[in-house]
Amino acid sequence: MYGGTLTASAMLDVLKMMFLPEVGARKQAKKVMLVITDGETYDDKYFKTVIEESEKKDVIRFAVGVGKASEGAGKLQLEIIASKPIENHLFFVTDYRALAGILHKLQENIFIIEGESSNGTSFITELAEPGLGLHISKDVTLFGAPGMYDWTGAVLRQANGKLVTSIRDVKMKNRKATYQEASDSYIGYALSSVHLRSRRLIAAGAPRFRHTGKVMLMSLQADTGTMMLEQELLGFQLGSSFGSEMCSLDINNDGYTDMLLVSAPLYCVRGDEGRVYIPP
Repeated sequence: MYGGTLTASAMLDVLKMMFLPEVGARKQAKKVMLVITDGETYDDKYFKTVIEESEKKDVIRFAVGVGKASEGAGKLQLEIIASKPIENHLFFVTDYRALAGILHKLQENIFIIEGESSNGTSFITELAEPGLGLHISKDVTLFGAPGMYDWTGAVLRQANGKLVTSIRDVKMKNRKATYQEASDSYIGYALSSVHLRSRRLIAAGAPRFRHTGKVMLMSLQADTGTMMLEQELLGFQLGSSFGSEMCSLDINNDGYTDMLLVSAPLYCVRGDEGRVYIPP
């Protein structure tokens, strides 16, 4: 660009065109700008405006200097660009191939900004993906949110026009197991229901539970909207993703479930041919 690097001008353009509601930015979302440059900029007179505008819009700035950008005036400019504290927002690499070496550190620092816990290391709703699993019946609509609570997952129900958690604290019958045991399980990845003559059970797939997968069969408590865990169907093979999909079948059309099909798409003998189970 005219024989030189115009980093400040590029940052101003981003501040003017991005982080706006009309282009999809959410008002409460954290805003992050990542600047990667390999040379000294020739429009440093705009840095004062850049910093003022980014601070006004609460944009957090990460800067990465490549090669000679870590020396002399280039280094000083990057120190101006990076948000404070500099040690958390400024990085240097020898060449572009070395960017992979700082990727994990960048991810950690950016995730800390997004996390909802006091130290920024826990995700509650940011990566929830509600609706990835979905179950609709006459009296209740349920949404699977496998990314909630650090990918433990959850099942949400619709109430008064809002989504509320139904199984953040699943009560277990005849067992001392807790919801926290299901860390990284992706609960709610798939949803279905089982209609018995005496009651109806909600089936929630958790395909990454202990790396084999499981299906949770739960009764919905009409008075509280919470769920009681009645039974678990466990996967058999490591990595098989048991519970990734389910299908409830009423073969004789009498209104009651005759069988529940549960998929394990990555079950393998010679390859990832998958398997479908019919639990007893």
